[in-house]
Amino acid sequence: MTDVRFSILGPVRLRRGAADLDLGARQQRVVLAMLLARPGSVVSVSELVDAIWDDDPPPSAVNVVHRCIGALRRLIEPDLPVRATGAYLIRQAAGYQLRVTEESLDLLRFRRLLVGARETDDPGRAVRHYVDALSLWQGRCAAGLEPISHTHPTFVALEAERSHAVRDAADAALPAGQARLVIPALRQAAGHNPLDEALQARLLLALAADGRQAEAFDLFRGLRRRLRDELGVSPGPELRETYDRLLHQRIATTTAPPVPDRTRADVGRAEDPAPVEPARDADRSRFAAAGAAPVLVGRDAERDSLRRLLAETAAGHGHTLLIHGPPGVGKSALLRTVAADAADRGFAVLSTAGVETERWFPFAALHLLLQPVAEHIEELPEAHRSALNGAFGGAERQPDAYRVAFAVLELLADVADRQPVLLRCDDLQWFDASSREVLSFVARRTHDHPILVVCAARSDGADWRPALTPPELRLEPLGRTAAAELLDAGAPDLPPSVRELILERSAGNPLALVELPKAVQEAHQGTAHLPLTQRLEAAFAARTDEVSPACRTFLLVMAAEPMAAPARLLAVSGGLAGSAVTGDVLHEAVGAGLVTFVEDRPEFRHPLIRSAVYGRATLTERLAVHRALAAALGDVPERQLAHLVAATLGPDEQLADRLERFADSSQAVGKVAAAVPALSRAAGLVSDVRRRTRILVRAAELSSDLNDRHQTRMLLARADMSVLGPVERARLLLVSDNAAFEPDEPHRRIRDMVSSAAGAYDHGARDVAENLLWRAAARCFFQDGDARTRAGTGGELDRWDTDPDSAHALAVRAYTEPYRHGAEVVARLGRVGPDPQDGLRPHFLGTAGMVLGDFTPATRHLKQAAAVWRSQGRLGLLARSLAGSWPRIFLGQLDQARADAEEGYLLAKETGETIALLGLTATAALVAALRGETVAAARLVAELRAADLFPHMPFATVMAQQVDGLLALFAGRAAEAYDLLARVFDPVDQHHHSVSCWLVAPDLADAAVAAGTVGAARKLLADLPELARLLPSEMMMTAQAYTSAVLAPDEEAERHYRAALVALPAGCRLARARLCLSHGRRLRGQGRRLEARDLLRTARDEFDRLGALPWAAAAREQLRASGEASDHRYANVSQRLSAQELQVATLAARGLSDREIAERLFISHRTVGSQLDHIYPRLGVTGRDQLAAALAAGDEASAPPGSAG
Repeated sequence: MTDVRFSILGPVRLRRGAADLDLGARQQRVVLAMLLARPGSVVSVSELVDAIWDDDPPPSAVNVVHRCIGALRRLIEPDLPVRATGAYLIRQAAGYQLRVTEESLDLLRFRRLLVGARETDDPGRAVRHYVDALSLWQGRCAAGLEPISHTHPTFVALEAERSHAVRDAADAALPAGQARLVIPALRQAAGHNPLDEALQARLLLALAADGRQAEAFDLFRGLRRRLRDELGVSPGPELRETYDRLLHQRIATTTAPPVPDRTRADVGRAEDPAPVEPARDADRSRFAAAGAAPVLVGRDAERDSLRRLLAETAAGHGHTLLIHGPPGVGKSALLRTVAADAADRGFAVLSTAGVETERWFPFAALHLLLQPVAEHIEELPEAHRSALNGAFGGAERQPDAYRVAFAVLELLADVADRQPVLLRCDDLQWFDASSREVLSFVARRTHDHPILVVCAARSDGADWRPALTPPELRLEPLGRTAAAELLDAGAPDLPPSVRELILERSAGNPLALVELPKAVQEAHQGTAHLPLTQRLEAAFAARTDEVSPACRTFLLVMAAEPMAAPARLLAVSGGLAGSAVTGDVLHEAVGAGLVTFVEDRPEFRHPLIRSAVYGRATLTERLAVHRALAAALGDVPERQLAHLVAATLGPDEQLADRLERFADSSQAVGKVAAAVPALSRAAGLVSDVRRRTRILVRAAELSSDLNDRHQTRMLLARADMSVLGPVERARLLLVSDNAAFEPDEPHRRIRDMVSSAAGAYDHGARDVAENLLWRAAARCFFQDGDARTRAGTGGELDRWDTDPDSAHALAVRAYTEPYRHGAEVVARLGRVGPDPQDGLRPHFLGTAGMVLGDFTPATRHLKQAAAVWRSQGRLGLLARSLAGSWPRIFLGQLDQARADAEEGYLLAKETGETIALLGLTATAALVAALRGETVAAARLVAELRAADLFPHMPFATVMAQQVDGLLALFAGRAAEAYDLLARVFDPVDQHHHSVSCWLVAPDLADAAVAAGTVGAARKLLADLPELARLLPSEMMMTAQAYTSAVLAPDEEAERHYRAALVALPAGCRLARARLCLSHGRRLRGQGRRLEARDLLRTARDEFDRLGALPWAAAAREQLRASGEASDHRYANVSQRLSAQELQVATLAARGLSDREIAERLFISHRTVGSQLDHIYPRLGVTGRDQLAAALAAGDEASAPPGSAG
């Protein structure tokens, strides 16, 4: 038989190989469904006719059935000769028979598994067979063929067969302690048969056994309401009895470990010397005693919020939520609830949790998160497959986190295209840095996908917050009423005095309300003085006294290495105990309420239990456990080293050497995230202060490369600068300045950096010296250093043997002494070409042009730098290059400046680039003001002023003041605008910058004319002509040409305007249009209306093209005042598209594919496709081949009906 497979347990499907075949019209699908539902049996033609047409078949019905059979034969066996019968569809006397095997039809596989489940004597194996059988169902049988899939006896019988199997599965799973495994099938079957009380009762039992009592209560109340409303009856005996068991907590929780059949790709595999068996009947009472009280009491508002997020996500609008609070407050319980709700709604639920001992292993948490969808990795393009395989150990070299993050985004977007996705991430504070970075990247890009990211973290975590904080939900302790309800539900028989004591000591903490009653004696004495978390740890630690010594040994081993496979844990425990430790200790730990099973691996029921077990052990016991684990983990070097460190007291130079070698090898294959903790541990093992500090500086450099600023600062805090030589000192200053920019005492800091750079240069470390001197020079500009500091910084460069045309030298000279070297640097910038492979060279050149105000070369070089950083996925450096987008404003490129600022703003927040963020926020504010988006501009300026760095960064204060001044000017408040802008030119005002102030000169001139303060403005700008001669950049030339015309006396104005139009740099379109507006306004005021109109039309049309709406409105007002109606407007594409949509449209017009665009913009290809679907109708096109013409036509004039101009 050919490689075909049939499905009836869900939608009717026919597959050949990996391809789904089109089954054609409904009549043909009904025929196939009837044959599949009765495999091997003869289905009469009359039955097929009745199934297709019910009770009103046409005269040709029989012929139609025969044609359907013929079409199906050709579909199943395309090479079948004409009129041949084939191997599948056999004509019998009364009808047709479909011959299939168990492997080719899901229904037959389902029945075979049921037979195996019902015949075996092994409860665990029976449950697995049931679960495997029920997993074959993908919905109602023959889904999509309604109504007959609901009403025809053939399909009704199949549904009954399924319901019976679900009931049997539940009956097998509940006694075996494996209720969790059958909950999905129970939910699905109960959803299809909402009034089947037997199914609903079993679902209640399974939920309660899985510790989800509150959910079970909610389900029962809904059932009772539905029975009453729809049938007018009360629940039957079985449901009532189940409810009674729920009320009195007579249901064992699913705490028994499942049989380890499916092995996990885990740390260190070993043959299990003592297989873990399912819980025995004798253990049931102990499991019941460990059961939790009903959960989520008093959390109705939080559940409602999460359900709203689920509903919006299911509708295609993704969200991210961070739940945080103190230990035990119910974060994990809330995560479990949202996961259950998501599963009910058809979400794919992907879960992971941080583990304290796993924080140093790159991508550990991510690997666990993606395991359920790992099979889809092979469907990704090669680059994404390689990135994920490399991250998870499938390649010699580990890729950088960005490439992994982008691959994860594409993977999840593809999964979400099939069904909504929930990412459930617990204990975020213990995620490894690489996983946290990937998760943050994905979480910021979920809004266009049905993906909900819900994370939970302790509020006391030091480094869990992502750079861009998502919406947060802080869980507070329960109020008195809810706390009493939870306590009474779990411990109804407490004496009143003890009940009151526990309510007081628990402080509304749900975990304490559940656990402290089990340690009532402890509540009375010994720990009353301790913080709540320590009291809980003491209660858990006391519970370990109730288990056997072998179990305590096992728990300590598990506390030291919680992610190891059970077989490895048992083997190590046996070695420590001196005799075999069997799987019985797992059952004992489960029965004591200390351990539970998640899928196939044991976990402590709460992280506090792990810390309690580890903290209760003596130092000798801990050292022995770590030594035993180190011996057992020789095949996992990084874990072995971690345990060797934990087993070491005091310095150990040899172990430090091993850690450094491990860091070397890790760095060589791209596993920098593994090298950093190794070096950190090595530093703690050496006694020589100089060596320790050198190791810490290297670790800090690598951590800085990973953009982990928190970890970098922690490493630097351990370093002793006093013992370092000149080169190491320079390296430390360099990494310190990158990790934590300290804005105070700028002149002292700059001098220290210059001195260290000089020392590094003199000792042959030129790269270190150049980087440090460049950062010192950058401070000179951004913090507007005084003349002495600037001269000292530039003078150090003069001492070096430097190529005057080198990008580094030009940047340092531009930053430090722009009026001394400006003319030389401007001349050289035009001669130096970019290097397409080097991002630093064009970045240096671009920033040099930017600070000098040479807009055109600055834009060209920074565009090249951004392209390099973009291709390399270096998001922090890309944000810095995009921060130089403000020169585009003055070149009239408002649309591109807006797009760059919007993208850079998000990237700067994502990567923690605080200085770049200031510039990008200022740029976005200025663009918004020029586009007439007053509210947005004011909001962005307020955000800019609220930044911690703002008062220390004069370049940013200038731009904030410029935006405020323009908003006042556009609103007709000329005197206020002048006062705001004049402060920029006052050397003692915090809004002054000795170079950037000249960007504001044209605005000051306009405000002075409107406010009648022209004389005062001339005095403020008196130095401009001489400074423009020293620094002939486009900024200075524009400022000089524009202000000389606008502020000229009437009798000289005409000459100055004409000269200004000639003197303006060719690319400065915005200033040229403003000059036309100013000249036209003055001519109209002089009564020269005809001359004014030509200039005003030119200004109006250019402002329309550029999207500068306030000035376009001003030009129209002047035209109307001159007697000419202004009733047409140039179309501007940016008014119809968002900044990112404009980027997508532009790239698509150049011929880039969706995936290529996605890689450029760091979004998923499905987001690109969705945006193009929105772009086409807005631009009036039907496909990407028409985009280029539509974008080019954006400058064409249009006259909307009824437009008043």
